Amino acid sequence: MLPLAEDLPAPEVAIPPVTITQLEVAINRLRRRPLDVGNYGDAFDAHETQRAHLEVLYRSMVTKRQHAVPLSAIPESARFALHVSGSAQE
Repeated sequence: MLPLAEDLPAPEVAIPPVTITQLEVAINRLRRRPLDVGNYGDAFDAHETQRAHLEVLYRSMVTKRQHAVPLSAIPESARFALHVSGSAQE
């Protein structure tokens, strides 16, 4: 008798690493976003914190001469800026 689908272990999903080029693109994408305007007409950058996280990671990668880091090295709040496929981002 063949095993049922629910009895089989879930396949491992390989999460691709994030390259320094992808970080550059994400940082530039966040820089180009227009400022958000609040209810009282005050303008603010809603993604300033996420951009700061990515810039710190980018600088450390350049300093250490790393070309890629695991997706888990990027804070979850900043992952939306990366267009990386994988179950960890969904």
